[in-house]
Amino acid sequence: MIDRRRATRRLVGVALACCMLAAACGDDDEDSTSSGSGDNDTNEDTSTGTSGELPMSSGLVNVEDASGDPTTGGTLDVAVWFQASSLDPADGNISGVANGSALVALYDVLMRWDAETDTFEPQLAESLEANDDSTQWTLKLRPDVTFSDGTPLNSEAVVYSINRANEKESPAAVGLIARIESMDTPDDLTVVFHTKDPWVRFPFVLTNSLGLVVSPTAAEAAGDEFATNPVGAGPFTLERFSDGEEMVLTARDDYWDGRPNLDEVRFVPVTSGDADRLAGMTSGDFDAGFLRNAGVIGDALDEGYGGYVEIQNFGELLLMNGRDGRPTADPRVREAVALAIDTDDINERVNQGQGIWSKAMFPESSQWDTSAAAVPNASDADAATALLDEAKAEGYDGAISILCDAAADRQAMSITMEAQLEAVGFDVTIDEKASIGDVVPLVQTEHDYDLACWGNNTVDAAPLQELDVFFNGPSGYAEGYVDADAVQEQLDALALADDAEAESAAITAIQEVWTESMPGLPLAAVRELLAWTPEVHGIVPTSATMVLLQDAWIEG
Repeated sequence: MIDRRRATRRLVGVALACCMLAAACGDDDEDSTSSGSGDNDTNEDTSTGTSGELPMSSGLVNVEDASGDPTTGGTLDVAVWFQASSLDPADGNISGVANGSALVALYDVLMRWDAETDTFEPQLAESLEANDDSTQWTLKLRPDVTFSDGTPLNSEAVVYSINRANEKESPAAVGLIARIESMDTPDDLTVVFHTKDPWVRFPFVLTNSLGLVVSPTAAEAAGDEFATNPVGAGPFTLERFSDGEEMVLTARDDYWDGRPNLDEVRFVPVTSGDADRLAGMTSGDFDAGFLRNAGVIGDALDEGYGGYVEIQNFGELLLMNGRDGRPTADPRVREAVALAIDTDDINERVNQGQGIWSKAMFPESSQWDTSAAAVPNASDADAATALLDEAKAEGYDGAISILCDAAADRQAMSITMEAQLEAVGFDVTIDEKASIGDVVPLVQTEHDYDLACWGNNTVDAAPLQELDVFFNGPSGYAEGYVDADAVQEQLDALALADDAEAESAAITAIQEVWTESMPGLPLAAVRELLAWTPEVHGIVPTSATMVLLQDAWIEG
């Protein structure tokens, strides 16, 4: 039977200013936030269908309404693209790519993003409200929520968790935390955030890393061991974690919204490529799988699988290391790389022509289209060769390496780029690692690469969040060779923007700085699909292609 609390639960939606949803709304007189309530039966799914084409917007696809009461028990087996070695939300970027859904299952989130309505729904929160100019946000927590160690999730725990992420220099959050002036806790269930400037899109950060609250008691006791001994307020707890092999979570009987329908969720990294993850679903080894290759996503939808798709702008990015001692420290070399690449050719070879490949941070399909200020998609071999010859005349030997993982689609991409770069005079070496997990530390902490297969995963709904991480995060992707003041001016303008025109102007200005300095070459906006079989129901999406699993169940 459906838990009475679930069936009657009322969620308060935080709707954004209509001008921020220019494509969907027409009333310019709406306030920047509004609250209301409505029944939310998370055991019912909505079918969107595909009409024979790959989706161009985020939301559920090919998901049909469930019939009958949820089945209890069983294990949901999920094939994931990459499994982070740390289960501490302060240690990395929280996203579907890095199996962020497992962290959401362990910690839950303060707020949930609904991609189809572009609104923010309270989850661990009971409400989130802004003052008139969006410089103060008041978060009300649900009463009687506990962490899995039995300690209360209260306002002090929220503040502790955010301060801890700041102290640990969380790559996903530190730039965003810098925009928060202060946090007050007038009572056990209230946190008041004071931001340095108006911040209309502030709720989005509470759907992600800053919305995953850790138990202060457990974090203090565990210290560095917390990374593999997580304690959160989510519907599941860690049963078993074998890095690179599997992670098994087990249901909490004392979860605030009632025991989950499932007994267990098992996450298995399948790093050989999307086709193998889909094959695992077809063979019955997995009930769900994370997919990024457009051709494989098309196959999955054609085979009748449904799921949640999210469009990530420059989800494929050729990162360029501008630090001293690297060939890419020379701006002529970076520009030559950008001019040599032909994204249309890569699209045909990697995605059967079905991808959204573009050298713009935000391609034509995005509401923030910056293609006019970006490098053209086609190769300009003559210009690339001329720039490379200039660098060679001053002693550069043309040698350059591409750091990439061994997934099948990444192999095809790096081999295609190798041929394109060698055609203009580069001497290319592919530094191939077994998985993206082996690439991450080389990029983020050791900075040991010339070019790297990377991604920035920026959704139209909240461009500030990931742009802030890229330019201001501790990984220092653009450190020292991008006009930091010019970028910061536009990031601040983006945070202050209260209409789509102002937001678009700031994003275009950032693209112009990017094109001039070229810290990396955007390659494609990526469709990310968490696909599941028709027997799976009750999965609820949130941001960064992550999902909530407390209401998930398997039919049959």
